[in-house]
Amino acid sequence: MHPKPNTAGSVRVPRTRVEAMRTVTHIGMAINTIGRIKRRYDEKIAKHEAKIALLKKEREEDVAPHADEAKRLGDALRRYAEANKETLTRQGKEKTVKLSSGGTFQWYTPGAYVLHIDESRFYDEVKKLGYGEEFIRTTEEPNKAALRETKNAGKVEELTSVTKGRSEKFVVRPANTDARFERAINESDAEWEIVPKKEK
Repeated sequence: MHPKPNTAGSVRVPRTRVEAMRTVTHIGMAINTIGRIKRRYDEKIAKHEAKIALLKKEREEDVAPHADEAKRLGDALRRYAEANKETLTRQGKEKTVKLSSGGTFQWYTPGAYVLHIDESRFYDEVKKLGYGEEFIRTTEEPNKAALRETKNAGKVEELTSVTKGRSEKFVVRPANTDARFERAINESDAEWEIVPKKEK
């Protein structure tokens, strides 16, 4: 720990060339001290970053077999569910299968997602309808996330320059956790995803 300089009160203005030289020397000493302090903390930070990186690696290695098991179980459950969908959903009357354990699994179709945007028409159309700030980024590019997540799906439906689509999801909600486990059905490269319960 370096001794702290006395910062109380005003600094005396040099009156002579010799005093100016001493002031310059003191400034140099302060700059060198700042450099040493920063280097010391940078070394500490680097050590902590190395520890954090190691902990993250250990965490991923620890999680990996459980994540792999959850994915394999999810795939097996989905195959069972697809093979027995008519019976489980009572010929399509229900989307959610309730289990005696308290858990559920279901077929779920979220809101529309954006497949393609015809940019030659998109900007004029969105501005004309008054949705510019919501669906266009400041760099004048379509904001797909906003189009996907808007609470007012009717706005997106009005946009003829946007090709919409829906992707059905298979959702597992075990009774012993608040999180849900889900995977898009119609996308071949879709991965299983753990979705935590939203905090209110």
